[in-house]
Parts: sequence; structure tokens; C-alpha cells
Amino acid sequence: VSDAERERDLRRLERDRRRRAEGRPTYFGDTPTSFRSIVDAADDPTVAMRREELAPAAAAPHRRLAVSTAIFSAATALSRILGLVREVVASYYFGINGRINAFTVAFQLPNLIRALVADAALSSAFVPVFTELLEKDKKRAWRVASTLFWLTLLGLSAITALFILIAPWVVGIFGNPGHDRALAVGLSRVLFPIVALLGVSGIIVGILNSYDHFTVPALSPV
Repeated sequence: VSDAERERDLRRLERDRRRRAEGRPTYFGDTPTSFRSIVDAADDPTVAMRREELAPAAAAPHRRLAVSTAIFSAATALSRILGLVREVVASYYFGINGRINAFTVAFQLPNLIRALVADAALSSAFVPVFTELLEKDKKRAWRVASTLFWLTLLGLSAITALFILIAPWVVGIFGNPGHDRALAVGLSRVLFPIVALLGVSGIIVGILNSYDHFTVPALSPV
């Protein structure tokens, strides 16, 4: 069968498909075409599958997406509930005034830096690029991921080291948290490394999401 005959029959089939969708009679009908009939789909690897044959395969990704969404939602809800429990326990044992304020300020400082430079924006920008590169060139995709991982680790480690050095001046902006400025400075220096850790964690989470693995990233905050 020549290419010209195939193209002609494809145009006729497309025209009949549009007329059928509009409820009008078709031109093609039972007229034979250049496309041979396949009794067994295994006889021709290029034959199009029937809709009922495609249904189970098409439904599988939707089920997997639904399960992943449910797991992510449940893990997020559990994380929020445990966070509330943590706050209740901390308030019960330490109160809401006094030296607990030194910890609050010490925790908020690295958390603010993390939100500015290493939060979900980094992962959100990385996932589409990494996913597209995976489809074209896996080696290049992993090379980009590796480069970004080390650049993020080195950059955030440098920021962490800088803030550890200037912690007394940064904490000083908040006055005298908990009436124990030295405690606030010491706690902030202990907590600042979470900036680098959460930064590279965002890259790893992005890689896992690109491979449709959502359970572990969703449970990590817990």
C-alpha cells in the first residue's frame, strides 16, 4: 500500500469521525480501505488498541494518583496535628512567657531564612525542569540534579556559617528574648544548620516527586 493511499484513507476516516460526532451520516461506511483488518492484535504491533483494551491501562495512573493524593493529605494532616500537640506540650511545661521566648526567637530566625531561600519555591522550580530532562536525557537530568544539590548545599552552608557568626547582632534586633540573650544566641547557632539540611531535602523531595514517589516526602515532616 502506497503512502498516498494511506494518507487518503486517513483523511477520509478523520472526515467521517467529525461527521459521526455531529450526528450526520458518514461517507466512508463499509468501503474497504488500505488498512488491513487485524484478527489478533498480536499479529501487528502497530495496530491501535480498542477502547475497552485501553481502559485498564488508562485507569491505573488515575488510581495511583488518587492513592498518592490521599497519602499526602493524610500525612499533612497528621503533621499539623502533631505540630499542635507539640505546641500544647511546650506551653504546658514551659508556659508562654520567660525563657521559652528565647527558643521561639532562636527557632524563628533559621526558619525565616529557610522560607526565603530554601522553601517549596526551590523544589517547585526544580521538579518541572528535572521531569522534562528525564524524558529527553536521563544522564543530563541527573547531572543537573547533582550540580544543583551541591550548589544548594554549599550556598546554604555558607549562609549558615555567616549567620552563626553574626547571631549576637541578629538576635539583638529582638531585644532581650526571654530575658536571656545568651541563651537565644546559643540556641540560634544550634538551630541554623537546619537551613542547609532543609534546602538539600527540598532537592531530594523534588527528585522523588518526579518519580511519582509521594509517601516518604509526605511523611518526612512527621
